[in-house]
Amino acid sequence: MNAAPAITATTVAPLPVTGASATVTAVVHDDAGDEGLTCVWTSVPGGVVFAPLQAGARSVTATFPAGGTYAITGTVTDGDGATASATVDAVVVPSPASVLVSPASIVLATGASQPFTAAVGDQFGEEVPAPSIAWSVDQAGSIAADGVFTAGAAGVATVTATSGAVVGTATVTVSPANTAPTLGAIADRSVTAGTSTGAITIEIGDAQSAASELVVTVQASDATLLPASGLVLAGTGAVRTLTILPPSGPAGAATITVSVSDGTLSASIAFVLTVLPAPNQAPSFVKASDIDLGEDAAPVVRTGWATQIVPGGAGDVGQRLQFQVVASVPALFAEPPRIAPDGTLSFTPAPDAYGTTAVTVRLQDDGGTDDGGLDTSGPQVFTITIAPANDAPVMVSAPRATGEARIGATLSSDRGVWSDAADTGWGGASTLAYAIRWQRADGADGHGANDLAAATQERYVVTGADAGAFLRALVTVSDDGVGEPASRSAVAASPWLGPVVGDLPTVAFASPTIAIREADAPVAIIVRLSQAVPSTVVVPVAIAGAGDARFVLPDQDVTFEPGEVSKTISAAVHDDAVCQAAATVIIALGEPRGPARIGSPATSVIAISDDDVPRVAFVEALSSVTEGSGVHAVRIAVDPVGIAPITVTYALSGTATVATAVGPGVDVVHAGSTCVITAGAAQAEVLFTVEADDAAEDDESLRIDLVAADGGEIGSPAAHEVSIVDPATIAAADVAAPVFDPPGGVSLGARSVTIRPVPAYADVWYTIGIDPAYPVPGGGSGPGAAVRATGPLTISGSTTIRAVSALRGSDGTYRAGPVRTASYSVVSPDSFTLTGVGSGSSATSPASLGIVGPASSFDVSVQVLVDGRVHGSGTVRRVGTNRLEVDVPLPTSEGATVACTVRDGNGGEARFSRPLAWGVTEVGSVATLHLRRGDHVRFGAPGSAPFEIDAGIGGNRLLAAAGGSVVVGYPRAGIYTCRALVGGAIVGESTVIVYDTGIDPTEVVAAEI
Repeated sequence: MNAAPAITATTVAPLPVTGASATVTAVVHDDAGDEGLTCVWTSVPGGVVFAPLQAGARSVTATFPAGGTYAITGTVTDGDGATASATVDAVVVPSPASVLVSPASIVLATGASQPFTAAVGDQFGEEVPAPSIAWSVDQAGSIAADGVFTAGAAGVATVTATSGAVVGTATVTVSPANTAPTLGAIADRSVTAGTSTGAITIEIGDAQSAASELVVTVQASDATLLPASGLVLAGTGAVRTLTILPPSGPAGAATITVSVSDGTLSASIAFVLTVLPAPNQAPSFVKASDIDLGEDAAPVVRTGWATQIVPGGAGDVGQRLQFQVVASVPALFAEPPRIAPDGTLSFTPAPDAYGTTAVTVRLQDDGGTDDGGLDTSGPQVFTITIAPANDAPVMVSAPRATGEARIGATLSSDRGVWSDAADTGWGGASTLAYAIRWQRADGADGHGANDLAAATQERYVVTGADAGAFLRALVTVSDDGVGEPASRSAVAASPWLGPVVGDLPTVAFASPTIAIREADAPVAIIVRLSQAVPSTVVVPVAIAGAGDARFVLPDQDVTFEPGEVSKTISAAVHDDAVCQAAATVIIALGEPRGPARIGSPATSVIAISDDDVPRVAFVEALSSVTEGSGVHAVRIAVDPVGIAPITVTYALSGTATVATAVGPGVDVVHAGSTCVITAGAAQAEVLFTVEADDAAEDDESLRIDLVAADGGEIGSPAAHEVSIVDPATIAAADVAAPVFDPPGGVSLGARSVTIRPVPAYADVWYTIGIDPAYPVPGGGSGPGAAVRATGPLTISGSTTIRAVSALRGSDGTYRAGPVRTASYSVVSPDSFTLTGVGSGSSATSPASLGIVGPASSFDVSVQVLVDGRVHGSGTVRRVGTNRLEVDVPLPTSEGATVACTVRDGNGGEARFSRPLAWGVTEVGSVATLHLRRGDHVRFGAPGSAPFEIDAGIGGNRLLAAAGGSVVVGYPRAGIYTCRALVGGAIVGESTVIVYDTGIDPTEVVAAEI
């Protein structure tokens, strides 16, 4: 029977515990031996951490959280679960572990004192209350038992506080006793009243204080001679300066005292400054503003025009003053400008004079110029401008109209002769502008006269509406504003011409219909004028109705120069390669500009017939089959696709025996010699049944030759040869992996894939899908059941094809070669989008937009179209795996369309476009706006209230009225958040991504999009 273990002793060492941990040991005994015993330790209070020192944890390290008495219990368990416990008390005594002296460092003068304190912490980081502290110092002073330090000789002392075995220190720097600062001597000197002494050097120093801490002051014994405002100290170091500026006038001597202080002690020096009398100084004044007046103005008197009139200096009071006035253009005045001593300006303009004169004014006193004195002020200049009064031009001779008063004739009018000498008499320039309009009246006396609204040139072409009327030219002459008002004008008329006689010639097509074929480009369309006229006739020509894509009419008018009666329009006809029905295009004449009217025929019908002939040919020139393989299809293709059925006649030949039914010796069963390609179809099939026999024989052949094509013509290849392979040949052949054409890749839209077997007379079996199974020839069902390829496959979506070449043996089983895999991606034009169009600030500041699409290689081109015409092309550059960036120059005012073309390199092409508008981008209407660095955007906000724009680039918000907009430029690349706010609330938010344009676009030929 198992007996419980026993704990014979439990110890804690050391005891009491003066640190943070101690070793606790249990002495145990068990009847089954001590090796299998385990011990678990607990404490009251808790928080003690036990770390085993040996297996079974009979000896552990106990780590205590704080001081106090802990009851530690050890529980021993043997292998059968019997236990025994014992408890021992551990007394943990807080002990000093750190001493912190305050202040840690201080500077004291000799004889000064400073109390120090010390804080003692125990091993648990707690402060020891009322600790025992012993103070000591190594030099430069003494320290009392209470921690008060008294400074002795200069030096650096270390103060030490000791608590138990732990010490803390502080540093005391003892400085020597203060002495007075020093000040260098300054020599006596003299200065003229009103002038500066210049900078006088003051040298200072102090044994204990830095020069920058010393304060310098200055004082004069005579504040009238030398006021404090004229004593200027400067500098902050050991060398200071004193500049003295006595006022003008007083003279004499004064003592200048300069003092320096360190805050406790000071020193002073003194010197004598003698102020000498100043010579005569020039008087001064302040002129008023320039004077403007009109021609023939009344005499001018301006009281107080000159102000602040003073003699030169304080010693010049009482001198007599007078103004000297000189005008640069004295002819402008009947009485020249004068200024009285009190500053009153007066002058009288000369009659009919105008222009501008500079007036120079000086003020002179009677103090003389002895000893370098000045009696005259510097010159001050003002201007007097007399503005001319504008007079209307005067007619010297009347205008004259010439020409024949006949419908279709051209009348001309000169301007007459005019003079504007009244405005140019004083050298002014005046340019005359002429405007001519024509009038029509019922009689030579001008009865019922009225203006012809569109007739505003020097020439006028008489129209049918003028028949029986009288015509004349009305000339208005205006000058360009010499004087006021800015412009004056006068009107004169030519004599009446008339009455008008005759009729207008007519414009018409030479032929009402023109029959052409596609290959007949270009087409000559003749337009005729019924009779020659002496002036130009311009006739618009345009397509009426829908038109036809093959017919392109030049975008220009037909112009008959004087004397011409026939013009030819050269229209382009696009010779495409598409079969299509005949079409008609109607072109029409517009209203002529000039002396002509529309005649008949006013329209011409262009009948376009198609000259594209469908060509039929075999899809392949060779194919192979195995004896007994069953139905074999030979495909005949047509290009271009016809718009009517095509009956193809063919003939058979070769070594194979062909019959209409199965029989002995028959290799191929086939009935017929024609096939029909239906309207709109691109291909048709001729089907043959290949029979089997038991004879071992050489390979045989079947040749099909195209003989005729009713509704088309025969192209190339016009013959197809089928090799019929004997099974014995198959048994000996090597079977390789088939060949894919193309071998995979990405295309735009559906594509055709041809899989060729190796050898050529083998069959191709394939499986297709995203992850197709490996193909098993022979058909059937279940995983891997393959389909036999009978011709090209059409791939209309992204997929993967696995295929094998396989030969069928005489026993009906297949021998397959290695598997070949090809993957195809078909990209729809809808997969590409244009994003992030921003407005540029001008036509020369391109906008940035993105083209986002599948990740592959394509060639991309971008154009900006306005009304169908190319406005500019964009340069494409790579921005990311699925994104291109394009800079496109936008028009400044018109709407535009961005047209994008993507090509896959295999003949596939996608075109898509997006309309652009030069307008406002509403914040929040697009989640992300893509720009290039330097672009500007015109931002608006939703709603109908005034708003603010925070563009996210720093600075103040931009304010806009309700329905308005603001322009924001983005000068740096980065990602910004643009917000629109109304009343402080956010009403719209967009992310603006700005790209750096440092990429050289010439390096980018094709990009991944």
